[in-house]
Amino acid sequence: MSLRATIASAVGAAFTAVGDIAQTATYRRSTTTYVPSTGGTTATNSDTTITAIFTRFSELEIQRSVGMQVTDQKMIVQQSSLTVTPNLQTDHIVYGGKTYNIVNFNPDPAGATYTFQLRAP
Repeated sequence: MSLRATIASAVGAAFTAVGDIAQTATYRRSTTTYVPSTGGTTATNSDTTITAIFTRFSELEIQRSVGMQVTDQKMIVQQSSLTVTPNLQTDHIVYGGKTYNIVNFNPDPAGATYTFQLRAP
């Protein structure tokens, strides 16, 4: 087993071990399709249930980042739980009755997790 696979496996075990700290959310991808007969468009949402850890960004992270707001939400999710590469223009996170815009996302060096910066509109 490669080091990358070992780390991904350990992250999977960690998500299981955190129990109720990890929360269920919906990863939503919105697509718009042009309808030639009407000349309009139709919006379609594709939802995937994910397990993620939600927290706040630290003061240091906020100070070091350009454009980050104190109210931004931090979400950590296993890369293996997403079947798509995140897209800032079409994707959103639904959590706690709110829909959040994805402002930014970063994979960890091992490719095991994504850390998302979310913002309520």
